[in-house]
Amino acid sequence: MKDWSKASLAEIVEHLEKHHLGLKEKLLEISRILEQISAGSGKKCGNIVESLQDFFAGFGPEMEKHFDREERILWPYIRQMEDFSQTGSNRPDFHYGSIKNPISLIEYEHDRIENVMLDIMRTLAGDYKLPPDTDDDFSRLYDCLRNIEKEIREHIYLENKILFPQVIELELQTMHSR
Repeated sequence: MKDWSKASLAEIVEHLEKHHLGLKEKLLEISRILEQISAGSGKKCGNIVESLQDFFAGFGPEMEKHFDREERILWPYIRQMEDFSQTGSNRPDFHYGSIKNPISLIEYEHDRIENVMLDIMRTLAGDYKLPPDTDDDFSRLYDCLRNIEKEIREHIYLENKILFPQVIELELQTMHSR
């Protein structure tokens, strides 16, 4: 795994944007697998499938809104701020006071995603232990659930522990000192 603490902010943001696309595709894939199971062998484990479908009906759109907030509010400003600090280009306008304000909201959402939503998903899926007599689709579903949980946790870690502290520090150093 790459050491993101040595990457530029623009490089981290670009990686996160690509990762958003991958996560969106994985969320769609999970929904498709759930539909396949529901239409086919899902009767064996109907409660699990139905519960997961209900969960993803809310979780998918919630993640989309979260990604949109980051992509619309944070990423452009982070790029502009880094460009300003490196080249002295135009000081970016930011309508939220400090970058800390939207970051606080995003971190709150991250906490909710990690400590509520992913825990609910894991619980609904029985801690990813396959129910007896399930087919390959169910196995693929549980692999996807396990993988998306891992990827979301890594994504949140990169934002909360690497990107956001660097962004806040950059704002303090450059935006308020000129």
